[in-house]
Amino acid sequence: MNSRQQCQAAIGRCIRLRDFELDLDRRELRAADGAQAPLRNKALEALLVLAEHAGHVVSKDEMMARVWPGVVVTEDSLTQLVNRIRRQLGDTDRSLLRTVSRRGYVLAVDRDSVAGAAPNRVNPRPAIATNLPTAAAPLFGRESDLGAVAELVASI
Repeated sequence: MNSRQQCQAAIGRCIRLRDFELDLDRRELRAADGAQAPLRNKALEALLVLAEHAGHVVSKDEMMARVWPGVVVTEDSLTQLVNRIRRQLGDTDRSLLRTVSRRGYVLAVDRDSVAGAAPNRVNPRPAIATNLPTAAAPLFGRESDLGAVAELVASI
């Protein structure tokens, strides 16, 4: 049974990546002959993150948070991991796994390469660089203001 038949038999979500097939449900990369391709755990995790957002940019921060949760790593670690994935997939021209300067990475797949994957999402507008804190940034010394805002919202 070839890898396409394995994906169809498992009714899985699969993405064809040149001579490989990535099964998102089984979390494995298979060669054209159906044999599991050797890919280290972190590289496979990174590829799965990219595949979940195929065709869309995944930020470097999101990649590092998903691949190394709770661990501080440098961008160099991510770069090495991406290069390992490219070598495995034979992506010497970097057309399959593209680097988006200062933003992140995108797994460039066409519609025909996705079997049973999630429907296309609308590409969100890129984030605008700003010096304002993120929404998740804590607000210190404003407990009374936060309480007043919470009361106003509750009264609406």
